[in-house]
Amino acid sequence: MESIRPNRPTRYLFLRRKTARNHNLEEQAQALYKSWFVDFEPFKGEEYIESEIGMIPSSCKVLRLQDVCELITKGTTPTSLGLRFSDDGIPFVKVESISDAHTLDEGKFAFIAAEANEALSRSKIKSGDILFTIAGTLGRFCLVPKRISQANTNQAVSIIRVDQTILPVEYVYSLLLGGYHIDYCTRNIQQAVQANLSLGTLKNLPIIIPRPDKLEQYCLTVMQLINGIELKKDETRLLSISRDSILPKLMSGCLSC
Repeated sequence: MESIRPNRPTRYLFLRRKTARNHNLEEQAQALYKSWFVDFEPFKGEEYIESEIGMIPSSCKVLRLQDVCELITKGTTPTSLGLRFSDDGIPFVKVESISDAHTLDEGKFAFIAAEANEALSRSKIKSGDILFTIAGTLGRFCLVPKRISQANTNQAVSIIRVDQTILPVEYVYSLLLGGYHIDYCTRNIQQAVQANLSLGTLKNLPIIIPRPDKLEQYCLTVMQLINGIELKKDETRLLSISRDSILPKLMSGCLSC
C-alpha cells in the first residue's frame, strides 16, 4: 500500500483553529473584566468611595472570597494516610494536571482506588469547582468541567466551591481570568521549602461585587463567554484524542488498518 504522508493533516489544522478561537474568547472575557472592574466604564457618573482595594464605585461592595463560597479547602496526598496510588480508578489531580491555559490535562492525572477516594473525602472534586494551585507552581487555575463526575486532589491544589445562591461560579472565575487576584496573592506568598499560599490567604481574597442589576448585566455576558470557552476546550480535547489516534496511522500509511 502506498504510504500517505500529508504535510499538515486537516484535523491538526482544525485543532489549531479551535485553540485560537478559545484564546480569542478568553481575551474577550479579560477585556470585559477590564472594562468593568479596572476602568469601571459601566459605572460612569457614579461617586467613588475608598475601599481596601482602592477607589470603587459607591454602588459596589467588597466581600471576602469565603463569604461567597460553600467551601474552600485543599487535598491530601494518599501516601500520608498510608494509601497508594493505582493504575486506574478515580482521577487524582496534581499541580501539573492544571495547565497554564486553564485546562485539566487528563494525561497527567494520577489515580486512586474508590476506597482511597472515600478516605480523602474532604478533597473530593465536583464539576463546577474552581481548582487553584497554592504550592509549587502558584496561581494555576481551571474550572472543573461537567465530564469530571468525581475526582480528588492533593494539598498543593485548593478547591473553591462557589455558593451559587450568592454568585454564579462564572463571576468568580472571570475575576481570575482578568488577573484580579494576582497582586493580592503575590503580596501574601509564604516561603518555606517551596513558595505557597495558605488557605486563610485565599479565603480572605477581597471580591468586588456590583449592585444586583449591574451584577446580572455583567453575568449575562460573561457566562456566555465562559460557557463558550469551556465548550471549545472540550472540542479541542476530543480533537486531540482523534488526532493522536489517527496520526500514527497516517504516518505509517495504514489509515484503513
